[in-house]
Amino acid sequence: MEIIVEPGKFVIFTGPMFSGKTTELLKTARLYKIANKTIYIFKPKLDNRYEEDAICTHNKEAMSSLEINNLDDILPYLANRNFCVDAIFIDEYQFVKNGLHTILLDLCEKHGIDIYISGLALDSYRNPFEEMVNILPYGEVITFKAVCSMCKRFNALFTYRKSTKNKDQVCVGGSEIYEARCGSCYRK
Repeated sequence: MEIIVEPGKFVIFTGPMFSGKTTELLKTARLYKIANKTIYIFKPKLDNRYEEDAICTHNKEAMSSLEINNLDDILPYLANRNFCVDAIFIDEYQFVKNGLHTILLDLCEKHGIDIYISGLALDSYRNPFEEMVNILPYGEVITFKAVCSMCKRFNALFTYRKSTKNKDQVCVGGSEIYEARCGSCYRK
């Protein structure tokens, strides 16, 4: 007799920097912990802004996490528990290499694991981050807005890089490099 596993939730938090994506991810993880659920929290090694072994918000809220380079790095942790895990949380998903959505879909649909991801869909030049764009069609997408650093309205959907010295798509940093802007102010 085949056991039918109910699919897990698949939730994606996206929006510009300073919009509360990581805060919401950690808030959700804390609720799972309060409910005594088994969870794993991951972040890409590339995100070296605050702490090596923790996900941190810009307001310095933090939770312990495990560093990964790609999605395959998650599987041994889950396999050690025979995939008996209630939820996994991944911050800064745009930096995860080999972001094969099939891995996450299998964890969600075959094993019933809830998946929560946060990350930027667009870089500071408003070009898509491939890993995020590839995963968006498969989850419940919650888009956050930030306060525009220029006009101070709560309508910022974009991350603006203050300095153009480094033109690479990925330039890890915080408020010293980036700010949130609405579409009108982004063009100024």
